[in-house]
Amino acid sequence: MSSRDPSRTSAITPLLFSLVFSSLFTWLFIRSMKWEAFENAFFHVKPLSLLLFIGLTICMISLRAFRSVLILNRLTGPRRSWVRLFSTSFIGFGAILLFPFRSGELVRPWLLASPRKSAGRRIRFSSLIGVSIFERVLDGLLVSFLLISAVSWLLLRSTAPGWVLPALLLTAGIFTT
Repeated sequence: MSSRDPSRTSAITPLLFSLVFSSLFTWLFIRSMKWEAFENAFFHVKPLSLLLFIGLTICMISLRAFRSVLILNRLTGPRRSWVRLFSTSFIGFGAILLFPFRSGELVRPWLLASPRKSAGRRIRFSSLIGVSIFERVLDGLLVSFLLISAVSWLLLRSTAPGWVLPALLLTAGIFTT
């Protein structure tokens, strides 16, 4: 009989999978990099602008993680700690930025889903995918609201080009139907 721990073996597979994909995407990125343009761009970065960008990005991710925690706590199943939900949300948002075609959206549900053999009620992967879809709908509605507000302000000032109102109506129609 083997003395191996099955959970350790199952943890190695995703780790190797992520290392292979990370290496592949890093190589694809680095091989096509124009290093002179990259170095030149860094000489023109204003430190205050960079700090403001980093700060606003951290605020945005924190607010979205907080929203995710509020939504996820409404699901039935085992209670998750706020620390686990926040850290998983941050990992998920990082994966969204790193993986192509927003495939990182699957990372957070995968990390939070209860194992099949867990006792009692569990949170299913499909429920967590539904939460991610719900969050994208909320994001689309918020962007539509901001667009409607900005265009309305431009129309009231009479400085908007003629194509702005049809674009506004099309965008609002997409997210509200």
